[in-house]
Order: sequence, then structure tokens, then C-alpha cells
Amino acid sequence: MSGMSLCLLLNLAEDSRTEQKMRNKHIVHMLVKMLEREDEELLLVVVSFLKKLSIYLENKDDMRFTEHIWIQSSPIRLRSAQPVTEHGPGTGFNGTGVGGHDRTESVTDEGQRRLSVRILYHISMDDAFKSRFADTDCIPQLMELVFDCGEEKMDVELISLCINLAANQSNAQVICEGNCLEILLKRALKLKDVLLMKMIRNLSQHSGATKSLFLDHVDELAAQISEDEDEEFVMECLGTLANLTFPDLGWAQVLQKYDLVPYLKDRLRPGSAEDDLILEVVILIGTVSISDSCAAMLAQSGIIPALIELLNAQQQDDEFVCQIVYVFYQMVFHKATRDVIVTDTQAPAYIIDLMHDKNAKIRKVCDDTLDIIAEYDEEWGRKIQTEKFRWYNGQWLEMVVNRHLEEAGGGAFLFREDGESPLGDGDVLERPVLFYSADSISPEFYADFHSGELVQTGFLSSPHVPLALIPLRLRYINHLLIPRMPLTFHTAKHETEAGGGIKNQSTLSLKTHFDFSPDSRHQEAADDE
Repeated sequence: MSGMSLCLLLNLAEDSRTEQKMRNKHIVHMLVKMLEREDEELLLVVVSFLKKLSIYLENKDDMRFTEHIWIQSSPIRLRSAQPVTEHGPGTGFNGTGVGGHDRTESVTDEGQRRLSVRILYHISMDDAFKSRFADTDCIPQLMELVFDCGEEKMDVELISLCINLAANQSNAQVICEGNCLEILLKRALKLKDVLLMKMIRNLSQHSGATKSLFLDHVDELAAQISEDEDEEFVMECLGTLANLTFPDLGWAQVLQKYDLVPYLKDRLRPGSAEDDLILEVVILIGTVSISDSCAAMLAQSGIIPALIELLNAQQQDDEFVCQIVYVFYQMVFHKATRDVIVTDTQAPAYIIDLMHDKNAKIRKVCDDTLDIIAEYDEEWGRKIQTEKFRWYNGQWLEMVVNRHLEEAGGGAFLFREDGESPLGDGDVLERPVLFYSADSISPEFYADFHSGELVQTGFLSSPHVPLALIPLRLRYINHLLIPRMPLTFHTAKHETEAGGGIKNQSTLSLKTHFDFSPDSRHQEAADDE
């Protein structure tokens, strides 16, 4: 009788208004409660009804917050959960909505395994609940399924679930317990399994004990990097090696033993391979450049010009640009490669051009690299200093140029006869015309400045110039200052963590010499010294 009634209600629910009335009467909770019944025909009708109702998000949420969607005694408990998973990730679905992550025993049930893995895959796509797998026995069961496959091809759903779980550090630690990593790696290398290698690559990205386990397998991974291997498989091996950011790993010996330098250099040629593979090569070069001897070996092989050529070809790809500049950042820490980059290539000029890129990450790594170059090379340091001055004080420079053009003839000539800009191409910091001098400032200016009227009004007394046109932008100073001498830029010394990461960001400080009255000129100079 109950089955017939439900069939009638199911047909009536074809009308959306009638279905809404049923929802208002809490039909979802009633249907979920009926899943405790033993009659399979009744259960099939209930599941069909729930599946229809789950089309609407509100009904799905009602199912989610009900505790009994999975009933252990029901042979179709997984089928009752299937409609909920069809909404996919990002809809608020989580493990607790289907009885909790602790109920994963269906993974080992032959009849329900595939559907169970699919449901778990949906859950694993949500980062908020991915870590909960580590607190259950699900991961050991999944590893058993992987090992039981032998040399047969693994189900896509199973390996996809494992790839997602390996991206979480807690799950990775559980996966690598015992000798599981060694077994996984042997299987991947023997069968050239790209998806399994992708899972191993995800495991290698986690710091701590998990990453240290890969130290024993560097040779096995390096041996796979060859033109004879499948590009997708090689790409995963390259990515795994690139994650091993150990400064004392001995990369120079690895590169020599497996003759990897010619392969890496050849793959840097634009169009020599898929962009994804070339990008992994660049990232690996950045990793191995942590070693001084390895960086020198790469510089002698001509990889730096190859990187510049690749930078020109991929200048529209932010990821390529960022990774290539990061390689230069790593190399300028070593004297041998720093000398090659600064004296034998135009890499600093390219980095200066990228210093104002719209991508914040590119600007950051460019600034850090240029700061190190400026510390060790006086000539480039001056060029970098000048370019930063031009950029930060562009508004002031434009005003000065316009002022001199007006004085020269009402702004009729924008350039001199030789075609040169009024500012010239020389060192802009050595042009006194760009700065106020104390001799040109009237006594009224000092009186207004010390009384505070100048700052309050926002205009200079003599001459009347808006505060916005003072040489330095107010984000670098918090009160009005009149520079007498060119600005000098000072950069903080870089420190690096193990693995080459930046520990302390470089800071740009501005040092100026000021002169507010003739009597205080000598005193300020003494204070600056």
C-alpha cells in the first residue's frame, strides 16, 4: 500500500507547484526515514522519488542534513546516496551528509565498489573535506585495491581518487606509511603509468618526512628522463624531481651521471616539445640551480642564453616568465653564474623591463633579482636605481619637462634638434634641475612650512605648486619634504631558506638629503653621515 501511495505522489510531483507543496510538508524527511524499510520494491520507489527531488538544491540540502541516508542494513544504500553526488563539488555536499567518512567499508564490497569510489571521488574534490580521509581506514583500503591490480590497468575512478587524496599532506603521510611509496614507484616505472606517476608527484610536493622519502629514489626518476620515453610520463618525472628542493642533494652528480644537461638545454628551444613539458624543464632548472656547482655547470653549457630566447618566445605567458626569472634569481646568488648573467647576457635589461609587469608575482621576483644584482654590480645598480626613480617619480619628471618647455617657448618643441628628450638618456639622478634648491625658496616658504599652513592648504607659498607634484609620492613620505640632492636607493640583503626560497623580502628604502635653511645645511649633512 505504501508503495502505491508513493507511486501516486511521484506522478503528482511532475507538476512543480505540487512538488513544492510536498516539500513544504517535509516529504524529504519522510522519504529518508522510509529507507529503513526492508521491502526492496518500496526502497526503489523511495530512491527514485529522492532522485527526482534532488534536482532542486533545497531538497538536496534537506537530504544532506538528514542522518539516515546510508542505512547499513539496506542493500541499496549507495543508490540512495547517488542522486546527492550528481550535484558535484561546490554545492555544499560533504561526507557527514551521507553518514560520515567512517562508513567506507563499501569500498571493499565487490558489488558496490565502483559506485563507492565515485562517491568518494566527489567528496575528495572538496578541499575542505579532503583531509578527513586521513582519519578513517579508507586510504589503506584504497591502497589495497591499487596493489591488487597487479599489472592490469587501474580503474580511472580509483586512480583519480588517489591523485586527489595525495594532494593533501595528511593523506600523503598515510599513503606513504610502510613501504607503500616504494611499491607505488616500482609499479609506475615498470608500467610507465602516467596517472600513477601523477599521484607520486603530488606526494612529493609535501615538505617534511614525506618529501625526504624521495631521496632514495632520485636516481630512478632521473633515469626516466630521456627522449625515448613518453613525454607525459617524462613530464611527471621532471615535476617530481623539481619538487625535491634539498640544497645538499648533489644535483651536479645527478646531471652528470644521467647526462641531463643536453636534454634540458634542447628542451628549452621554443617548439621543441609541448609547453607543459618545457615549463617543467624550466622549473627543474630553477630547483637544481640551488647548488653552486650545478649552477656553474648550467652556465657553462649555454643554458642562460637559451632561457632568454625562451623568455622572448613566451613573454605573453605569465607562468613561463615568472619561472624563468626565478631561475635567474637562483643563479645570481652564485658568483660564477652571476658574472655570466651580468656581463655576458642582457638578462638584467629584460628583468628591468619586467619590473613593472601587471602580474604581482612577476614584479616581486624581478624586484628581488634586481636587488641582488644591484648589490654586486655598481654599473647595473645605478641603472636599476635610475629606472626605479623614473618609475616612482614619473609625475614629477613630467611636470619638470613641461615647465622647461614652457619657459623655452610655450611648449612648442617637445624635443631638441637632435631628437633627444629634454631629460636626456643619461643619469636622471644627476640632473639638479629636477630638484628644488634652498637658494630658490623664498623665506615665506619656510615660515609657511614650520607653521603648518603649507601642509594644511596643500599649496606652496612661493611658487604655488600643488603637493601632488612634489618629487616623491606621498606613499613614501608622510609629510612634505623638499629634496636638495638626488635620491639614493638602498636594498636590504637577501636571506634564503633551505631550498632556495626567499626568507626575507627585499625592502626598498629612500634616503634623501634635505636643506630647509642655510643655517641647518651643515648640521643635516653631519646627521646623515
